[in-house]
Amino acid sequence: MMTKLLTYCFLFIVLMPTAQSEPRLVSTSPFFDFGSIPRDAVLEHHFWIKSVGSDTIKISEIKTGCSCALVTQKVDIIPPGDSVEIGIRWDAKRLRGSISRSPRIYYNGIEQPLRVHMQGTVLTRADSARPVASIPYKFEFGKIGSNDIDSISFELRNYSNQDLTITKLSKQRTEFKLYLPESVPAGGSSKGYVLLNNAYRDKEFATSITLQTDDHHMSTLTIPVKRKIYK
Repeated sequence: MMTKLLTYCFLFIVLMPTAQSEPRLVSTSPFFDFGSIPRDAVLEHHFWIKSVGSDTIKISEIKTGCSCALVTQKVDIIPPGDSVEIGIRWDAKRLRGSISRSPRIYYNGIEQPLRVHMQGTVLTRADSARPVASIPYKFEFGKIGSNDIDSISFELRNYSNQDLTITKLSKQRTEFKLYLPESVPAGGSSKGYVLLNNAYRDKEFATSITLQTDDHHMSTLTIPVKRKIYK
């Protein structure tokens, strides 16, 4: 009996460092819901991933499942204990109804990749978003000759019977600054605005921002944002 016990203890001591040193990727928030989405939208989200263990992570490939979803921000090497962002841009212009996508991150020759998940619902009518809808439902910083739109005011309309607080769920974008109202009254509306950053006056882009309400379901609403320069 004592011999077996000593053997088990020996194996545990020998194998424990090996198990701890195995490279592994984890995501603190592997699931993201864009919520209500207007049609013809380009969506964007950034996932945080972390290297767990004492060995360096080497990302070999990120598969999104279709050409409609592209990796916008990727780091190939992640030291032990470090966290990085993986950006995914998803062109949902041709999609309708409930949509989903599950990118897979392959690393260090491990067969089982890290999976993250995105989903949302593309609305037939943008003003049917509930409990809060945005008017306008898209933000476009258009430029035609000398006519340049660099700021947009918008209205958040609350269709519920309770006051709601709105927060930004997605990453702060470098292309523009978003200013949200502190709250939206029950059955009423509040105004906010977005400002184009000067560094993007001569650049085109297409992205999105996702807002979250503090209702019972913690509902989310995504607003496409783009810069279009018309020749």
